[in-house]
Amino acid sequence: MDRRMLDVILWTVGLLASSSSTSDVGDGVNVSSLVPGFQCDFDAACAWTWDGAFRLSNSSSAGEATSGDGKHNVTGQFLQYEDAGSLPGPLPGNLSSPWLKAPTERTCNLQFWYRTSGIEDGAILIFLANANHTKEVGKVFDMKANRWKLHRTQLGRLTTPFRVSLEVIGARSTTRPLAPSLVGIDDIQLVDCTKSTTKDGTCSETEFRCPSSDACIEKDRVCDFSVDCQDGEDENQDCDKIPSTSRCTFENTTDGGGMCSWRNLARGTAEWTIRTGEDTDPRFGIRTDHTTGTPKGHFACASGRSFGHEATLESIQFDRLPYYHLNKESAYYNSCHVNFFYQMDRRQAAYGFTLYALEFDPRHAVGLKHEIWSAAPGDRSGWRRVSRPLPHMRQKYRLHFVVQTNFRRKGCTSIDDISMTPECFGIGVPENETREFPP
Repeated sequence: MDRRMLDVILWTVGLLASSSSTSDVGDGVNVSSLVPGFQCDFDAACAWTWDGAFRLSNSSSAGEATSGDGKHNVTGQFLQYEDAGSLPGPLPGNLSSPWLKAPTERTCNLQFWYRTSGIEDGAILIFLANANHTKEVGKVFDMKANRWKLHRTQLGRLTTPFRVSLEVIGARSTTRPLAPSLVGIDDIQLVDCTKSTTKDGTCSETEFRCPSSDACIEKDRVCDFSVDCQDGEDENQDCDKIPSTSRCTFENTTDGGGMCSWRNLARGTAEWTIRTGEDTDPRFGIRTDHTTGTPKGHFACASGRSFGHEATLESIQFDRLPYYHLNKESAYYNSCHVNFFYQMDRRQAAYGFTLYALEFDPRHAVGLKHEIWSAAPGDRSGWRRVSRPLPHMRQKYRLHFVVQTNFRRKGCTSIDDISMTPECFGIGVPENETREFPP
């Protein structure tokens, strides 16, 4: 029997032994109920499957292609694609997850380690499938990786059962066309793809209880455009009563160009514009928005062509904060938060991105600026969520997202799904808490 086929049969037997039941979730898709499939390191049975182009391997059997597995464990196993150099050419190899349950967190990401040998200009294609269609969501271009490298691809918001597949396409060396082409893959993980509820039972004063599951989530996650409760109750808490000017997905392009009453304060060549993943450079740009998780979704992008120019995205003027936000004795102390998701491409990551509140304090002619948050250097992998309480301001204010641009670069610092918590506007707060500021 062929060695590759034997590897597959033995691995499948181990998988069936560890997962013998499935549950039907509709649309003709069966989802594994015992082996979740959110990670696979090939050292133990997992729910991922592969075709005959792959075989299980370790450093002793892989020759010069690897040195240990993806964790540099010399006895650890990994999955290896191998084309032996037979004519007419290399055949693709396919590796797939089981069908997985949804919904997931919106920041669901796939990551895995890989290493290659004897390949030129090949690729690892990443596909995402649901019951109706399959689409390519990522690609590994660097196939000359003679050491283990980590690759990440954003999968976006997943609202139906889904499946992830990797397809290896080999392209042999032009100088050694009959030499074996090897690709090692290890430590596959689906990151942030499950619900992040904290616990069951009684929730604290700073938490919201999900009625469908009794799980507790932080109150700043209510009405933030991201479903955290099992049945989405956190996004159905009078969110429509929150002023539309404090909630923006940038999807309504007929409303002020999609800016939701926010405005661009350009300085020099720097400016904020509305873009989609289809508009950005695929090598460095943002591939999808956060709201829809697709290349067609919209987000705001700050860019410029000169060093140090500032692009400012300015909100409308908000009324002063409720007193309970400043009152340490109140259960609603520090309850007014601003939430948003951001992403920086690698050409802009080392440059400034800051959120300020500009308070119209009559003692200051140009207002009083409060720094709320600033991005960390190198903070650029996928959409990241930020939630910060507003400063203790007693006057009306505006919010400013400020990006300092790079020199002669066209990179994009992006923001999406801006929201403010209901407590910023007295929504859902008892009347005894909504008193005025003391004289």
